[in-house]
Amino acid sequence: MPEGVVLDRSVGDGWQRLRLRATASLTGIATGSFARPSAHVPFQVAGEADFLGFAYTQFALPVVAGPRLDFDFDPAPNLHSPPVVGMLLGRVGRRYVWVAPLDHPHEQVIAVADGSLRWGWHGDLDVVPAGFSTTGSLAVELAPRDWELWVCAPRGERADAGDLRKYVTVESDLT
Repeated sequence: MPEGVVLDRSVGDGWQRLRLRATASLTGIATGSFARPSAHVPFQVAGEADFLGFAYTQFALPVVAGPRLDFDFDPAPNLHSPPVVGMLLGRVGRRYVWVAPLDHPHEQVIAVADGSLRWGWHGDLDVVPAGFSTTGSLAVELAPRDWELWVCAPRGERADAGDLRKYVTVESDLT
């Protein structure tokens, strides 16, 4: 994490909101590779997850992977995308984890590198003003067909989505 960037986190019932915030104006933070985030938070999905992501380039073409994060970012000779997605859906059994930007979607990515997932600022971002921030969300829910029932039910009657910490691990020593 570059000096001058902090991670703010808020946690709710089945979700976490992560915000990377610059505490000072920063220059020279680019990593030299769009797919290698400068300010980032590593995370992992527990269990044998299957993934559906939407490639950051190539018109957000869907890319899929198994537990080894074996996404195919080069699906055709004329289609090459860096190993990043804009949004990511993970599935373990009947549990789904959704990782997506809540603001500034052009500055944040979910990178796939060295067998791990990293959410944060893409590596081409070189200059940010003090106070600049991006917000991402991690949400765990029931199977998609249950989402409508869960969302539409009164809060006190919602099925328990469970403790997000059982399914997604985000490094906490970055705060």
